[in-house]
Amino acid sequence: MKRFWFIIAAAGLIAGMNADAAAPFYKVQCYDANDKLVNCDDIAKIKKHTALKKNSKLKIAKAKKAAALALTQKKAREKAIALRELSQQNEELKAEMQALRKANLLAAAKTEEKPADTAQLASATTVIAPTPISTTQVAAEPAADSKSPWSLGLVNWTWKSFQDKGAKPNPFTNELDITVTYSWSDYSFSLEDDPTWNWTANNQNFAFGDIQPILAFNNIYTSPSKETTLTGDINAWLGTSADSRDEGMIATTRFRLKLKTKINEGNGWFRFDTFVTPVIRKYSTKPSTGSLTADNTFESDGNKYEKLDPYSRVAAGVKMWFHHKIIGSLDFQSAIKFQGTYTYADEYTIPGTGTIPLVDARWNNVVVLDLPRLIYTVSDSVTLASALIASGPLSTFKPFSTTDGNNLQFEFRMTYDI
Repeated sequence: MKRFWFIIAAAGLIAGMNADAAAPFYKVQCYDANDKLVNCDDIAKIKKHTALKKNSKLKIAKAKKAAALALTQKKAREKAIALRELSQQNEELKAEMQALRKANLLAAAKTEEKPADTAQLASATTVIAPTPISTTQVAAEPAADSKSPWSLGLVNWTWKSFQDKGAKPNPFTNELDITVTYSWSDYSFSLEDDPTWNWTANNQNFAFGDIQPILAFNNIYTSPSKETTLTGDINAWLGTSADSRDEGMIATTRFRLKLKTKINEGNGWFRFDTFVTPVIRKYSTKPSTGSLTADNTFESDGNKYEKLDPYSRVAAGVKMWFHHKIIGSLDFQSAIKFQGTYTYADEYTIPGTGTIPLVDARWNNVVVLDLPRLIYTVSDSVTLASALIASGPLSTFKPFSTTDGNNLQFEFRMTYDI
């Protein structure tokens, strides 16, 4: 009997131990923020939902931050591009202002071109002297500032011809152009003299040139785009030099119009000039040489008469220019001029017979080609230029030749503006 109760007690003990192993002796409880008892499974779901919501917010914040950064970078790039364009515009404006400043300081006519021969226009046996070219052009709208309307321009240029003159080679010739200018509104008035001398001749032959009054019209027309301008000038040469007085030249006047248009955003330009130059003289032919040869002799009634060289009466022509920047302060320029000169006739009057022409009045046509001309701007006041210049009769013109009446010469010029 005792064994029976012992077995039952042992069985109960074993069952109790198994029950304890199967379930804990305590129970986990969950409370909310108000200390209210809630289901632990609901709390876990809430925490999981909160974590997912927080993770989503982080992703949204990161996306917004990335979008804001991209927008900032885009604005920075746009600002850099705008600043670069503004800088370029400022440089172009600065160049335009410098050009306008030069226009107020320079004589509009002389600094652009020197005529072929101030004392005498080309005749049948004369080779046209080259025309120096200036990089400074008349601005359409001169800058209004407080600077003095008076200015002084100096142009020193030297040239050497390669044409063979036999026993008397062509010397290095130097000319200093001195110009005083008064500017107002769209006009300017200048007085100029051009003393010349030879560097290599035994007798340097220093001489003053003719006094030149110049009236420039700096803005006859300007296009709405400001790219095309029409200007002009009236340039006179008064016969004050010894050579002009000897040749009977009283006055020479050139009337010129200049049409200019900019190209390639202002980095270059084309220009077209047209001009007419009448001459007032006391004599129609050069004086006699005193020697008679087979070439200059006319015979009538057994008498020999000398054929004289007629002077010019009027010249007219056109000139075309091309100018463009190369790099930095270095520019390229080229020009070609076609000029016709009408001369007097050399006539002999035989009493009782009439007038016999020894040399007919005629047109002598020439070409002057500047190619190439390199221009270097040292500063706003100083400019250097060098060029090869070919000239000759239109009918036999050969660029860079010295035969058949053609000429080739080298020119160097320095311009200084005060």
